[in-house]
Amino acid sequence: MITIYDFECPAPGFKTMSPYVLKVRIALNYKKLPHRSVFVKASELKQVSEELGLPTNDLDLDDPPRHKVPIIHDASTGQFVSDSTRILAYLDKTYPQTPSILTPGTEAAAVAFDDAVLANMLHPLYPSIGARFTRSLDAEKTAGYRGFMEKMIGMTIEEYLANPELEEKHLKSAEEGFGVVNTIFKKAEMIQGAGAEGNGRNLTFADVSAGSILLYIRVCWWDNEANWKRLMAWDGGRWARLYETLLPYAVVPEQ
Repeated sequence: MITIYDFECPAPGFKTMSPYVLKVRIALNYKKLPHRSVFVKASELKQVSEELGLPTNDLDLDDPPRHKVPIIHDASTGQFVSDSTRILAYLDKTYPQTPSILTPGTEAAAVAFDDAVLANMLHPLYPSIGARFTRSLDAEKTAGYRGFMEKMIGMTIEEYLANPELEEKHLKSAEEGFGVVNTIFKKAEMIQGAGAEGNGRNLTFADVSAGSILLYIRVCWWDNEANWKRLMAWDGGRWARLYETLLPYAVVPEQ
């Protein structure tokens, strides 16, 4: 049995939200590997990790390295593994009878694609999804997060959302960024000679990387259908198709 450590999700109707954890959840469900979840509060992760001997994430190059989700423990091997991409590589290597996601020798390309996804899909949209997510929940559930968001956007959440022109600027910037990633997918499909959007072929690392961001955005916009529907129409509906393909693999098993 594999145990995955995750943050508690405060959004109604959702059990998980971290895009990095979602990458691993998609892989575990896609590979049909039995697993269970242990949920911790973000403020308690360091203490819990130290008590259980969970590893820090050294791939983010923090000094010193910090404890971050996801972390998995594989009881069949006794291994603890941190970082979503490293976990995907571990699962492919340890369970070769399951569908591969991260092809050996493509690790550098995977890291570069992850960076492109974050820079073009998540970062331009973060002021909108962060502000709306913070406002949608009560103060107790967003304690600490509000201060981080308001420092990042340089104003209060209420001031940001009262300025539709500012949010529109971020949405348009995000649409351009999504278009950059869409072009990467289109070029890859031209090389492969096949589509990547749930047409019968195996999932790729690119599908999982971009799809995990879509799943995260959906949680953040859980009460904002207008923005979500707008995003789903971008790039000829590519993101709607990818979201629907990956949604069944994002479930949290009952335990």
